[in-house]
Amino acid sequence: MNDEKELLLSLPLNSKEREWMKERLRTLSVRKEYQLAAAIWRSDRLSGLASQGSAERMASVLRQKPEDLAREAVNCLLSLEEYGVLCPAGSYESLGRFYLKYYTDIPPEAWLFMDLEQIGENYESCHPGLFIGGCYVSYPRQEPERLYRGTNPESLPRGDWSLRLRLASPANPEGVWLRLPDYSPLNGWMPGEVEMALQALSVDSPRDCTLLEARCIIPELQESAEQYEDLEQLIRDGNDLGYVLDEQGQGQPHFLEKYFAAMELERCDTIAMALDIAQNLNCYDMVLAGQEKEYGLKRMEKLMNQPADPVLTPACAHLEEYGLYLLEREGYVLNAEGTAYIRRNSQEFHFEHTAPRAEPGVTMN
Repeated sequence: MNDEKELLLSLPLNSKEREWMKERLRTLSVRKEYQLAAAIWRSDRLSGLASQGSAERMASVLRQKPEDLAREAVNCLLSLEEYGVLCPAGSYESLGRFYLKYYTDIPPEAWLFMDLEQIGENYESCHPGLFIGGCYVSYPRQEPERLYRGTNPESLPRGDWSLRLRLASPANPEGVWLRLPDYSPLNGWMPGEVEMALQALSVDSPRDCTLLEARCIIPELQESAEQYEDLEQLIRDGNDLGYVLDEQGQGQPHFLEKYFAAMELERCDTIAMALDIAQNLNCYDMVLAGQEKEYGLKRMEKLMNQPADPVLTPACAHLEEYGLYLLEREGYVLNAEGTAYIRRNSQEFHFEHTAPRAEPGVTMN
C-alpha cells in the first residue's frame, strides 16, 4: 500500500511534520496500513487527491492552503486506531463468517444453514466501512478528534507502541512491520497485529520468521530487544510491556514518572527486567521534584508538635533545605531528568521474568 504513503509525503509539509510522518509511515504495521487506506478513503480532501494522476494532483494541491492539507494528513495518521480491522473478511460472505466465529457462540455446523452474505451486509449496515484487500475496515463511530492544529509539530506523539519489529520470511524477504502491543490475546484471539503480519508473510508462526529490525519505545531497552533468540518470547514480552505503558497502573497518579525513575535507579537494560519492575512498583518510594519544601514541612511539623507554642513555628525553619537534607539522608536519588526523587524501600521484590542480580548501587532483593 505504498500509494497512500507516497500521497501523504507528496503534500506540502513543514520539516518537522515531514520528519514525523516519514518515521511513522516507514514503520507502519500491516494492520495500520489497512487503517491508513480506509482513513484516506474517508477523507474527502485526501481521497480526491488519491484518485488523481500526478499532474492533476499537483494542480489540486496548489489550489488549496498548504496548512490545511498538512493538518488533514497528520490528523489522518493520528486517527488510525479509531478504525476497526476484521481479517480475513474480504467479502460479505467472509465478513458474515468472521462475525459468527468471533462475535457469537453459534456452532460452525449451524453456519451451513445461514445466509453468510446477508449477515455480512447486516454487519456493514451496523458498522459502516469498506473492504480493502482481504479485510473489512470499519469507520469510527464518531468523527475522530482533530488533535493536530498545525501550530505544535514538536508536540506530535512519538509513539503509542512498545515494540516495532520488522519480520521477514522466505515468501517476503523484504519483511513487514509488526506493532506491539497486540490486544488479540485479551479479546478472544480475534486476529490482530501478529496474525495479520503472519498472513502477509505467508507463515503460520513467528518461529518461521526472521527478525530484521527491532525498535523499542524505551531507548534504554533497545539493545535488549535486538538480542532475543526466541521471537515468540520477544512478542510476548513486547505485548506485556505495551500493556504496562497503556494501562499506567490503572490510572495511578504519576505512574510513568515513578516507573521510569525506578528503571533508572535499577539500571534497567532489559525488557524482562522492566516487566519485573512494573510488577513491583510498591517497592519504590518517590517524591516529585519541587516538593522538597512540602516534604521538609511535614517532617518539621512533627518535630514541632508542641501545642500552644507561639515561638516555635515551621516559619522558623529553612524548609526546602531541610527537605533536601532529609531526601538525601533517607536514600532518595534524583533522576537524570531532575523530575523525581526515587529510592528502594524494604518491601520484598518478587522476581518473575528475571533472576536477582547484584550490582553497585542496586538494592534489589
